[in-house]
Amino acid sequence: MESSFYSYGALTLICTLMILNDLRRRVFAKEEILYRIKYKAKSKKIFFLLGLTIPAVIIVAALMLSYDLPTRLLVIFMGLEMSVLWAIMELGDGLITKNYIGKVWFTRVDKAEYYQLMSFKKENYLVIKKTDAKRADMIQISIEDQEKIIETMKMLKIAKK
Repeated sequence: MESSFYSYGALTLICTLMILNDLRRRVFAKEEILYRIKYKAKSKKIFFLLGLTIPAVIIVAALMLSYDLPTRLLVIFMGLEMSVLWAIMELGDGLITKNYIGKVWFTRVDKAEYYQLMSFKKENYLVIKKTDAKRADMIQISIEDQEKIIETMKMLKIAKK
């Protein structure tokens, strides 16, 4: 059972580091934030609730399986952390800061080759192409965000495609 404890401990540590990194960018470095992209959609709530079933299954499994107490508590804590990460990914605002653009996984401004505002299936997106990546990062935006995003990207000197 010791190997399970160390495996779950490593996963819990990774989740903790991701949450702390997001908190550092969203809360502790408020002065760096140039714009918050807030997108609210009713359909996202159903997808969000369905995604919470995965951490719920992990927590139920921790309660049902025959783990020792430290491993059981670690798995429950990891399940709670995964639900926090899912909430950040689905409900969190996208950020444009002086150094980063993104939601959970951030693109460095100095690595951004260009940006593009595009529509797909009646949804609007901010697409950011990185110089060293094959694919672009996308953040769902509302139509009201477009003007402010264009201004902010000009200020950051990121080219528009």
